[in-house]
Amino acid sequence: MIVFAVTGGESNEKDEVLFLLPCSLLAPLVVGKGRQTVPQASPEELSRTLVEHVQQMPVTITARLACTTLSFEELLELDGDDTLLLDKSLDEPIDLLVGNRIVFRGRAARSGGRRAVVITQSAGSPVQKAAKTAAN
Repeated sequence: MIVFAVTGGESNEKDEVLFLLPCSLLAPLVVGKGRQTVPQASPEELSRTLVEHVQQMPVTITARLACTTLSFEELLELDGDDTLLLDKSLDEPIDLLVGNRIVFRGRAARSGGRRAVVITQSAGSPVQKAAKTAAN
């Protein structure tokens, strides 16, 4: 496994990107057998290949309208017709999260008869800022 620690933004928060190698590549090293010669790639080719693979990885985005905090006791007492008070009004932007980080905000919409979110702003995560800087 190869682990890249990514630090960005003013907060210096660290994220990790993990790459797993198939056992067939690791087995000869562990068992002690000779390893087949593999042509060496330049750092630029390796970087381009890694970026291409990362760009193909699926990412789950969660749309959060609002939230509330309950005690465990209150949670256990909830019933089917109960109403929860949320921390935002319905006309405020919807948060779009990757993991626990807000990366975009948007508004509720419909597209092709399905519920949707129209992105109205970027939350300016360190990854987005780094990508914009690299593109310029």
